[in-house]
Amino acid sequence: MTSTEETTTKKTKILLVDDHLIVRDSLARRLEDEPDLEVPHTAGDADQGLALAEANDFDVIVMDINMPGMSCFEAAKRLQTSHPDLPLVFLSAYWNDAFIEQAQGVGAVGLLSKSDEPDLLINAIRTVVDGGVFLSDEVRGRFESENGENPDESKTKLSTLTPREIDVLRWVGMGQSRKQMAKQLGISENTVAVHTNRIMRKLDIHDRVGLARFSIKIGLSPLDEPS
Repeated sequence: MTSTEETTTKKTKILLVDDHLIVRDSLARRLEDEPDLEVPHTAGDADQGLALAEANDFDVIVMDINMPGMSCFEAAKRLQTSHPDLPLVFLSAYWNDAFIEQAQGVGAVGLLSKSDEPDLLINAIRTVVDGGVFLSDEVRGRFESENGENPDESKTKLSTLTPREIDVLRWVGMGQSRKQMAKQLGISENTVAVHTNRIMRKLDIHDRVGLARFSIKIGLSPLDEPS
């Protein structure tokens, strides 16, 4: 097989962690139906998931937040230390502010509801592996309904950003990946990453979910993607 063929056929390796066997197996089979995705391992709790993540190479972890044993947030915190670049998607039967804060605090870049369609999870996996953030409508709705930033404070923060950085911030809030933003803005993916890092420093926000949250709360990123 040539290197070109290897690149073409490379699949995204997913670690799926959920304590409900039927849900876990059903979801794994659905993900495996996609030509670019594979689920080489699954786990029934965070302890087992952490052990598998340490012993194998994965491109993304999809984890239920409510399982017996070790807290999923504790497992994620350990993974963030040992595998800081490994994207993490959390699934929850329901989201509240405490869950969102904890997920953001451990570096999760995907937050979805278990009631969402599997196709939405597939989209989320592809987005976060490509460097983006994916938030379900339920989570985005909670961001919009939160008390917004002080208008004057928000205006001051935004005034530190260049027009291009505001464009990037808006698309981060829309859940766009680096590749999608590069295409939309006519710049390279590396340039998108540079802008994103500068925005984080200027706003004193240290993760992409935090940027998305800020953008949504101030109304820069609407819930519905523009046409």
